[in-house]
Amino acid sequence: MFLTESDLLRLRKKAKLSQAAVAQKIGVDRRTIANWEQGMGSPSFNQVVKLCMICSMDILLFVSLVLARENDSKPLNLDKAKKSQ
Repeated sequence: MFLTESDLLRLRKKAKLSQAAVAQKIGVDRRTIANWEQGMGSPSFNQVVKLCMICSMDILLFVSLVLARENDSKPLNLDKAKKSQ
């Protein structure tokens, strides 16, 4: 999956969650979330799934948005994304 730091930050901010809250729910240190959002390292697929669940984002939709993006510098349009149920 071709996630950018901006994708992770936008997903977390859309859910109105702090780095600390996401880190605790995923089971990583807050600094790990900060690093991912700054482009240093990236989450595993399992962590992306957990992140989507925490942020109430449908994982299939999120992956589809990532894969359909024309290039990695174009931000994902999460405003059109439906939340998972």
